[in-house]
Amino acid sequence: MYYWTDGQPYLTQRMGCYLAERNDLVATPDIEASVDDAVERLFQEDTQHLVRIKNLADDPQLLAYVRQITGESRSRYAPSLNEKQFRLRNMLGIIKADQDRCCRIRNRIYERALEAIEFGSDPGR
Repeated sequence: MYYWTDGQPYLTQRMGCYLAERNDLVATPDIEASVDDAVERLFQEDTQHLVRIKNLADDPQLLAYVRQITGESRSRYAPSLNEKQFRLRNMLGIIKADQDRCCRIRNRIYERALEAIEFGSDPGR
């Protein structure tokens, strides 16, 4: 789960609930596949948490900024000095600092949701 959520509390809890609902989980030899199934279920069923990321499609400038600061020419993480970074961190929860104090997407679930916006696809597919 940590691979996908990077410890984000809501996502970790949701995925834990999905896994707890599975009666065969103890007997499942491939736990990674079960976690991947939980991720798919999250993308299909979530109607609240991931919506804020999907709504970035309505703000192309902010979406482009996300790509700019997390791309190859990474930006310094300074949400207290930068209004866009402040929104992305404190209001949307999409970015955080990496080990070099540069901006990065908070977790793989958010990365996948952002890729879906960029390519105009459904992240659940």
